[in-house]
Formats: sequence, C-alpha cells, structure tokens
Amino acid sequence: MTQQGDIFERRIAAVQERISALLGRAGTSPELRKEAAEVLETLSTGLEELQVVGEELRQQNEELVGARQTLERERRRYQELFELAPDGYLVTDTQGVIGEANRAAETLLQVPLDRLVGKPLVIYVSQDQRQDFTALLARLNEGERAEDWEVHLQPRRGESFPAAIRVAGAYDVAGRLVGFRWLLRDIKQHIQVQEALRASEKEFRAMFELNAVGMAQVDPDSGRFVRVNRKLCEISGYAEQELLGMTFSQLTHPDDRAADVALYQAALRGESDGWTSQKRYIRQDGACIWVEVVGTIIYDESGRPYRGIAVIRDITQRKETEEALQKSEQKFRSFVEQSPDAIALMDEGGHVVEWNPAAEEMLGLKQADVLGQPIWDVQFEVAPDEQKGPVAYEQLKSAVLTMLQTGRMPDAGPLLERAIRRPDGVQRTIQSLVFPIQTEGGFMLGSMTHDVTERRREQQERERLLAQIMRNQESIAELAASLEQERDTLQTIMENTHAQLAYLDPDFNFIRVNSAYAQSSGHSQEELIGHNHFELFPNAENQAIFEGVRDTRQAVHFQARPFEYADQPERGVTYWDWSLVPVKDESRGVQGLVLSLTEVSDRIRAEQEREQHRARVDRLIGISQALLAESTANGVLQLVVDGARELTGARLSRAGYNYQAGVFQAGAVSGVEGLSPDLTKEIFG
Repeated sequence: MTQQGDIFERRIAAVQERISALLGRAGTSPELRKEAAEVLETLSTGLEELQVVGEELRQQNEELVGARQTLERERRRYQELFELAPDGYLVTDTQGVIGEANRAAETLLQVPLDRLVGKPLVIYVSQDQRQDFTALLARLNEGERAEDWEVHLQPRRGESFPAAIRVAGAYDVAGRLVGFRWLLRDIKQHIQVQEALRASEKEFRAMFELNAVGMAQVDPDSGRFVRVNRKLCEISGYAEQELLGMTFSQLTHPDDRAADVALYQAALRGESDGWTSQKRYIRQDGACIWVEVVGTIIYDESGRPYRGIAVIRDITQRKETEEALQKSEQKFRSFVEQSPDAIALMDEGGHVVEWNPAAEEMLGLKQADVLGQPIWDVQFEVAPDEQKGPVAYEQLKSAVLTMLQTGRMPDAGPLLERAIRRPDGVQRTIQSLVFPIQTEGGFMLGSMTHDVTERRREQQERERLLAQIMRNQESIAELAASLEQERDTLQTIMENTHAQLAYLDPDFNFIRVNSAYAQSSGHSQEELIGHNHFELFPNAENQAIFEGVRDTRQAVHFQARPFEYADQPERGVTYWDWSLVPVKDESRGVQGLVLSLTEVSDRIRAEQEREQHRARVDRLIGISQALLAESTANGVLQLVVDGARELTGARLSRAGYNYQAGVFQAGAVSGVEGLSPDLTKEIFG
C-alpha cells in the first residue's frame, strides 16, 4: 500500500475513536444517546463506504505503481537498445538539430555525446552533399515521406564514409511534427561486399563460360536448363538457345534416363548431398557419347530447392580406353589361363597373387594352396632334396626380397634354369623368366616358366649324335673324297662320250649338260644351265613324254625319233635315239631326270637314200623290160621320157623332140632339163 493510502486509513481510525468517545460521554442522556446512535450509524455507513473506496484506491494505486515500474523498465530497455544498437540513432528537431544520440552515432561521427547534442546534423554531411541534405530536410518538414538515402558522412577526424540514412518523423500527442528520428548505417563494408559479389559474379560468369568442362544450371521443378556454358554446347552439339528449351532428360540416352532421374530426385528430397553418374548423351547429330555428371542442389533462404547445378565432362575417350583396357585384361586373362607356360605374379611383399593352370600342372601345386604364400616357400617346396636346407632357404628368400626392394635381377640374369622335384616325385627341368613390375608401392615380380625337360633330353641326344658324327668325321671325309673321285670320273665319261647327256630337275630345268649336248643344241653350257628345256626347245609331244616319266617314275627309250629345231629351221628334220631315265630319292620320289641323246640323222638319211636308189633300180629294170618289148620309136621315147620324169623329175627341152598330140615329133634332142649331159647322151645317144 502507498503512503497516501496509509494516511487515509489512519484518519478513518481516528474518526472511529472520536465516535466511540462521543458515545461514552452521551451514555448518561437518553436523548443524546439516541442522537449519537443515529449519527454513529450514519457515520459507520459512511466509514464503510470510505473503506471500500479506500480499498479501491489502494488497488488502483498498486496498479499505477506496477504500470509505472513497467514503463520504467521499458524506458530503460529502450534506452539500452538505443545505446547499444549497432547502427547510429539520432533524434533531432524539425531543423535537424541533434537532441539525442546513441553510442554508435558517437563512434560513427567520432564526437562525444555531450558535444553532439545541440549540433546540426548537416555539419557532419560531406560538403558536396549538404545542399541535397538541406533540401531533404525541407521536404520532410512539408510532410513528404523520405525513402532510404545514401550519403557520405564526414566525421570530425578521418575520411568520409558512405552511409545509408533512414528517417522518420516524431509527433506529439496532438499529432504535430516535433522532430525526426534518424538511423545511420556505415555501408562501406556493404559496398565492398557488393563490389566483391559483382567481381565474384563476373569471375563466375567467366569461369562458367570459359570452363574446360560443361556446366549447367537446371530448374529444380521442370528439370529444364536455365543456363549452359559454351563447353556444354560443344559437348552436346546443340546451340545455347536450343539447350535452354530442353530438359536434361531429353539430352540423356533413353536407356539411362530412369536411373538419372532417380539420382536427381533423391538429391531434391535431401536424401543425398549430390550425385555423380556416368551416362550417355545423344548429340544433336545423333551420335552417342559418354559423359560424367557431378551435380548438387542449391537452396534459397527458405530452404527450398533453388537450382540444380551440374558439371559435365565428356569421357567418351576414357570410356573407349576403359573398354580397350577391359578387352586387354580379358585377353591377358585368356592368355594367362591358356598359356602352356607357367605364369605367376607376386605382390610387393613377395606373396603369390596369380598362379595359372599351367603352373599347377608343371609344378604339381594347386592354385588354392599357393595363393597368398611367399614365393620362396613355394620354390623351396619343389626344390630337389639335395638343394634343401636352412642356408639354401635363407639364400632363396634373400634373393627374392632383394629383387622386390631394388627391382634388379640377379647377376645370373633374368633367365633362370633349375631342376625341380614335384610333390608327386616327378623330376623336371624348368626355365623361368623373372621380371620386375614397378608399382606405386614398390615392385611386384612376374615370372613365366617353361618346361625344358624334353628339350634338355633332346639336347643331350643331339650332343651324343654330334659326338658320333665327330667320331665318324674321318670316314665321312674319306667318303667325300671317294665321291669327288667318282664325280670326276663321271665328268670325264660325260665329256668324252659321243652321247649327248643332260641332267634336269623335276620341272625340266637344266642342272648339268655335257659339251656334246651343248654343241649339238647350238647353245653354250652357261646358256642352258638354269633354263627350262621346253622354253628353249618347245615341243608339246616331247613335254608330255617328259611329264609322264616324272609322274610314273618309269624310263622311256626311243629309236630314230624325228625332231625339228624351232630356232634352227635350216637343220630340217633331225633323227635321234634318246632315253629319259628318272633319278629317284630315298622315298622313291623323282629328284631329277637323265636325258641321253644320240643323233642318227645321217644314218636315217643314208637308209632313205638306199631305199630310193633301190626303188630307181627296180624302176629302171621295169623300164628296160618295157623298152625291149616296144617296137616303135615313139613308144620307146615315150617310155624313156616317162621313166626319166618318174625317176628324176626331168623333162625334155624344147630343142629336142616335141611332144604333140600324144606323139613325139622327130628332131634332135639337145638336152633334158634335170639330167646331166653325160646321162642325156647315154639315154639318147
């Protein structure tokens, strides 16, 4: 309760005491007592009413006290906000004279608060903008509503700075303009940020346009391109305006669209920060290319998807390379699996990571038992018993580890030959090519092993045979000398025989001829050797005979067979006794042909002349017998002329007898053409 309420209650209590005293004094007089009772009742009623009023006043007073305290708290709160606000706050009268200022304004203008109050705000405006500020103040007093304004403020010390000003009128309870409230904000940093944002936007635009990879911005609702760069146009083959009318799904290969949309929708729902995919694009020219897309979603201030951002890289060549590598890997795998040689691969620690079927077969160790094992343990397992022992094991292990650490092969070279003993007891000789494979972590080792057991056996057999050959070398030399002597004897025989001899290969090319053959053929030995018989002496019938001898391996012999030299027609028809004998090799095949010829042309011609002479004699005898039987001169002459013509082809000259109408006319016979004078005289006398 307030102090005034207490005073009011004390006064009511004093009145009540006085009434009680009055009633005490009136107790002896009934009239006074009655009157006093009436007055007391009236006063009691009044006092009760006064108490009620006093209680109401007390309550109102408490409410007023509470309201005042609330108002005081709000005032202090406002004052604190006013003082601690990050922006400068000023209160001026209608002429712009500062009445109040907060600490931020003190800091901005670099003037203590006590010295700011009473100063015109215009003096802190940059000199070149004061006239504009005065005009603004005038418009504000005329009731114009001011918008935000940028101005350069000039603090007491230091350089001017850009500031944003917001102003509002201050009114009294009657609604009259009594001043202005000013908000001052240093926007130097804001301007710098804006400039940085513009520069960043410019850099982003340049980076976006000139990037070596495709870039795109996509509307999150429709999936339509809203911004694309030149590289994406180059990748897709579409012009920029064409792409801006398309969605990313339209550019995507039909077989890849479902998976691509699923990734995009998951990112939109916030289930992933972004996505990376490899898919196919259909270019504007219809070609299919591979691209790698890295995308993400950016959101606005309310958290809603604002844009889809994607970086697109053409990986067609990489895909082709990967496919080629995959094919190469398949070929390598096929080569390893099907190779007849044992192939093994060891990692940087010397553990077996590859062991092909040929290795299983050759060394007798299963792949499942070898993989993951140190290669020195594997090699030691198949070493012959005489090569096993702690020292040998450590030497083997050390050699392998040295190769793995240095990538250098042993001094003996990369090709190593050694004997092994398989777990089943079979002994073999193997030859291994060991080579290092450099990796990021050091060196791996590869090996290709060939089973040379049979080759070594063959080599030993060759060495045995070579020794046998060397032991028989003297006999071979003697045989060679004997053959040389026989060859010389044969050459002597060939050169000193009248027969013409030639040795031909199965294709009828001259290999060797004697002098008689060369002289008879009209060619030198050098011109004949190496040339084909039937190119020099074409004869289809003889060629057929030669082929028959070669194919049947049966010799032929001919007597007095006629032959005409195509290149020597002046020789006419010649006659030959000749034979053709095949020379057979060990397999009974024909390795050559021996042609033997003897020319019998003179003999045949002599025989032909004897036959002709015998025929003429027989005819002469016949003519003689006819002449003896003929009695007329004309008949005799007719027989003589006919006989001469038949035997010699001669005819009488015109100076002799004339043969007219079938009858010789008498006259002197001067000669017979085709007969010698002596023979003519002998016949005609």
